[in-house]
Amino acid sequence: ETGLRAHTIHYFLQRLKERGVLVGPVPYINPCALGYTNYSLNFSLAAQTQELRRKIIDRFLKSERVAWLAQYGGEYQYGASLCVRNLEEVSVFLNDLTKNFGSIFHQKSISGCVSFTSFGRKYLWPEYKNIKAFVRRREGDISMVDEIDHRILGSMANLQFSSLRDLSRQTGVPFSTLERRVKRLETSGIICGYLYRVSLLDYGVQRYRLIIDCRGYSNELAKKFYQF
Repeated sequence: ETGLRAHTIHYFLQRLKERGVLVGPVPYINPCALGYTNYSLNFSLAAQTQELRRKIIDRFLKSERVAWLAQYGGEYQYGASLCVRNLEEVSVFLNDLTKNFGSIFHQKSISGCVSFTSFGRKYLWPEYKNIKAFVRRREGDISMVDEIDHRILGSMANLQFSSLRDLSRQTGVPFSTLERRVKRLETSGIICGYLYRVSLLDYGVQRYRLIIDCRGYSNELAKKFYQF
């Protein structure tokens, strides 16, 4: 696809990893298939001391419900994604913040994610037309996983492995068993594929999140947004 030799690709991938530009390849896991829903929480904090702000952010970072946390430079100061099984867990999380820190929000918005599509880093190679889109949404019945699958997914999601054999050693799951289970997780759509995480700041690239409100909503409107 690039016209470069395999050993050249390997060499530059290693250099980019050593510089911290690339991490991966990492699995792209679809939590919707496991019965989870992502809720986006965008918020600004009321006037707080620097020490109290640090404690509030630390509570976000340590919560098992928080999938990611970002600091913004726009209408909201922060954004977080809560990965939960039901809306009540979001309420419990917010009530816990109020109980420990009082009324901390100057403004906030909460929205559930019905579907999420990642279109890859198209700006890194604009003329390349075959970039795969990864889609996270719930389709059909919820996939059930046991303790072993949960252990495998947890290690993969937290980037604690360099190969399947390394993952086998870390999880204590025999290699043949682990390989079979990973293939089943891929076939069931829990693991959508694999990609590299790119450090955007190393390219001088800033990420912007657009929050769009619509009057009325239809599948046709959703399709137009997707095509755009």
